[in-house]
Amino acid sequence: MRVLLLSILVLTSLSCVYGWSATGHLITSTIAYNDLKQNDPQTLAKAEAILAPIGKYFLDPDHEFISAATWPDDIKGMQWKVFNILHFLNEPVVDPDFTGEIELASDNAITLFDECMNTIKNAKGDAALIGKSICMRFIIHIVGDIHQPLHTATYFSELFPKGDLGGNLFEIFYPLKHSLKKLHTFWDACANKYSASIKVPLTDAHYEKLQGYSANITEVWPRSALKSELKVKSFEDWCKESGKLAKEVAYDNLNLHSGDTITQEYDDKARDVIDKQLALGGYRLADSLKTLLKLVPDSVIHELLEEL
Repeated sequence: MRVLLLSILVLTSLSCVYGWSATGHLITSTIAYNDLKQNDPQTLAKAEAILAPIGKYFLDPDHEFISAATWPDDIKGMQWKVFNILHFLNEPVVDPDFTGEIELASDNAITLFDECMNTIKNAKGDAALIGKSICMRFIIHIVGDIHQPLHTATYFSELFPKGDLGGNLFEIFYPLKHSLKKLHTFWDACANKYSASIKVPLTDAHYEKLQGYSANITEVWPRSALKSELKVKSFEDWCKESGKLAKEVAYDNLNLHSGDTITQEYDDKARDVIDKQLALGGYRLADSLKTLLKLVPDSVIHELLEEL
């Protein structure tokens, strides 16, 4: 079973489908990486040690923490879809004229986050090392996911009686980039603000570009500007907060309709919200790992690294 799983990991690392949405995830993990490196290098070392057991089967050992953010999306490229429903939370945004029934999945991003945190916290023995390593990758990814507002909400209306799948069915016309035809795609692409060409494994140029993006974002949104938001520690509350942004900003308080053109005013507001959410996601990821790993003795990490 161990050989089979490692074979799967090799294949996913070699045959990934790198989407345009990778950049947002990589910015979030870069912000978290920089924050931990500066403020809590011991937690960063612990996180990297947990990533290490399967790290050698990936393409980017030099930037493993940062690159881990895209792996849970990359595995979709080989039809490993069992986790797909756990990348989002469908808080309903309901058109006032909609009279149909609303059905939501019981398992969602909260399920995944809680299970991965518990696995890293409680799983024991050598057999748990691979599971913990996978779970660390999902934590790094899913915290980024739920700070994208349309990963936490879906719109119900007469046009979308089953929901619009977080904007994936909601059509838009975006004059600045015609290929962004869906509302979800527009938000996943960070409103076309950042390069979509950044891929794993990171080249030196792409790594420097990520560092530049992260520095600019955290200069505008330092921790000191987000004190009240960073007091919110619950993953579920982060989802609710992001769902509120989905209704008020992404769906423009239901003033945006499927087929509408994205205006400059909407674009500017979206970009501001996206930068704030990228910063928040990075800081909250760093804080979550500090809380999770503070109980892991340093000796355990040293022993783990010696075994690799």
